[in-house]
Amino acid sequence: MTQPLLSVENLSVAFGAKTVVHGVSFTVARGETVALVGESGSGKSVTALSCLRLLAGAGHNPQGRILLDGTEVLTAKGEDLRRLRGGVAGMVFQEPMTSLNPLHTVGRQVSEAVTLHRNLGGEALRARVVELLTMAGFPQAEARLNAYPHQLSGGQRQRVMIAVALANDPALLIADEPTTALDVTIQAQILDLLAGLKRRLSMAVLLITHDLAIVRRHADRVVVMRHGQAVEAGTVADVFANPQHDYTKMLLATEPRGRPAPVPADAEELLRGTQVKVHFPIRRGVLRRQVGQVKAVDGVTLSIREGETLGLVGESGSGKTTLGLALLRLEASEGPIRFEGRDIQGLDRAALRPLRRRMQIVFQDPYGSLSPRMTVAEIVGEGLLVHEKLSAAEVARRAAAALEEVGLEHAMLDRYPHEFSGGQRQRIAIARALVLKPRLLVLDEPTSALDVSVQAQVVELLRDLQARHRLAYLFISHDLRVVRALAHRIIVLKDGRVVEEGEAQAVVEAPKEPYTRALMAAAFNLAAAGDGVVRT
Repeated sequence: MTQPLLSVENLSVAFGAKTVVHGVSFTVARGETVALVGESGSGKSVTALSCLRLLAGAGHNPQGRILLDGTEVLTAKGEDLRRLRGGVAGMVFQEPMTSLNPLHTVGRQVSEAVTLHRNLGGEALRARVVELLTMAGFPQAEARLNAYPHQLSGGQRQRVMIAVALANDPALLIADEPTTALDVTIQAQILDLLAGLKRRLSMAVLLITHDLAIVRRHADRVVVMRHGQAVEAGTVADVFANPQHDYTKMLLATEPRGRPAPVPADAEELLRGTQVKVHFPIRRGVLRRQVGQVKAVDGVTLSIREGETLGLVGESGSGKTTLGLALLRLEASEGPIRFEGRDIQGLDRAALRPLRRRMQIVFQDPYGSLSPRMTVAEIVGEGLLVHEKLSAAEVARRAAAALEEVGLEHAMLDRYPHEFSGGQRQRIAIARALVLKPRLLVLDEPTSALDVSVQAQVVELLRDLQARHRLAYLFISHDLRVVRALAHRIIVLKDGRVVEEGEAQAVVEAPKEPYTRALMAAAFNLAAAGDGVVRT
């Protein structure tokens, strides 16, 4: 019998004295895709990291065996371990902003991955870097080799990480939520790319994801994990058609459902932006002269009422996040912006500060927005100390209540961000915003790092908070299933401009523009009929 490319036997993972993965076993054959599925904190990512011995800090493997391409990973040293990392197996990490060096350009970081294992230089190296970025769906790769990670959208950064992982044609690709930050059309492109590479190179894929739709379409076998244990395993066809474990049944049955409550009839307009523009200069040469400009947001008009959710959708780089930041005056822009009937465009920092409590934001990258030196109690309670004069006991009580509202235990208040999974960190970021009870909340991909059951919980939570407090949401997302469940109206952006807007149900079920139809088809696997109406 042919030996598996990767064999994990009775593996445990511990951090200090606490064991978080208990006796997990599975194999990955050459040319096969195996998916590790489970909710945040189930042990998926740390199991995958163990396969290349990449556990950080106090992480270790107290028991178990990992064989990769015939080499024992847990005892490998020096050149053997280096050969495995990048040469035999490439890895796409969940959070690209924490994996990419902020001081190095895109071109340099991809070229470093190539030259670690290949003797290339000059034009040959440059051509290989451009080829890898292009394969990963990175737009205008040759023209953007000198861009830095902070100049890219979340989806573009993820594509750079995929290019790095593919640099040396690995036999195994370990992909930890590889499409989490990507819009639906690019998700399809990346997954098709990985499927094509798998076929052409007989490359195996270990896919870690919470998106069961991706597992159904792209995996051969699936391992379902819960609380650090593998509770069910088998072929995708068998597990999806006839799940045996109650937890697997719950995962398969759970997704964001329902519709938001109607906007109150007497709801006043809370926010309005008129012909908002955000243009970034393009500078070149020794003197850094401006030779052009990037029109990130180019004349967008929108309004949001009390108790209303406006969904802002579009591909990565379409201007969604930039527009959200501009409306909060966190990004310089042109065009009137009115909040609570007052023009805030010309206000200085001191005049804006009293308004900040009533307009909050949940950022796309929870790890980058949470201080690693602060406990959860300090992170969630910080806004209360800035905007309200409360006792330490009251701050602690409000912080604990906010944490429990987003599905976390108050006992976690004394822990630090690095001790949580990606999904748990996102919930902490939501709690930090909600604790001030704002009137307007900008949600930038708030569910992108969450598994499906928690997505449904967060959608229900947001709807409940909105109904009770008449909150207004600007909901920025590429996950159109979540947008459909939460938004009253939808605006579709492309290249900084509005291509379509209207009531959420109408935009989802009967999109008018070809671009919108392509987004909906990718999100819901819909087929466009000849009359232009998208149907299931």
